[in-house]
Amino acid sequence: MFKFLLLLSVFLTVTFCSSRPNLLVHKAVLTKPIVVDSNVTIALHVFNLGTKTAYDIVLEDKNIPETWEHQLGLQTITWDQLAPGENFTHVYVVKPTTPGIYDILPATISYREDPSKPEVRVGYSSSYPKSKVWHAGEVDRRGKSYLKEWALFVLFSGVSMLVPGFVYTQIQLNYEDGIPKRA
Repeated sequence: MFKFLLLLSVFLTVTFCSSRPNLLVHKAVLTKPIVVDSNVTIALHVFNLGTKTAYDIVLEDKNIPETWEHQLGLQTITWDQLAPGENFTHVYVVKPTTPGIYDILPATISYREDPSKPEVRVGYSSSYPKSKVWHAGEVDRRGKSYLKEWALFVLFSGVSMLVPGFVYTQIQLNYEDGIPKRA
């Protein structure tokens, strides 16, 4: 989040110094933890921080790891225009098929400053840190409630409190003011 705010502030500074469209793309993995054979939702948030409209926008994110399967949504999307101060979000779903640590590379965005000119500006989304893909069993093991451990704790704690309690009740039954009772 801090990295995103830093990028946003840099682009805001650049925006006020120039009169052209500036598109900021933030890439986020919405599914945590990432587990083998389960859907992972990836969101791309596009903001126009410039003072002019961007035209012919093409957002492409084909940089998913090779062992991940595309499930739902488009990895390339086009947008006719994006006015200053506007934004849109694009979401797609992938499924990792093997565990490991993967780089989630940035998406690419291209757009025109003027629809009549052929010049195309190209930019990249924020990068995402290396992500670990877990086996389902590892996630279950890491997040289980530890019921067996708690049961053993209660058992041993109870035994350690029962022994002194038994001794105390025996003293109370057999002694009165420190003097042994006669039967």
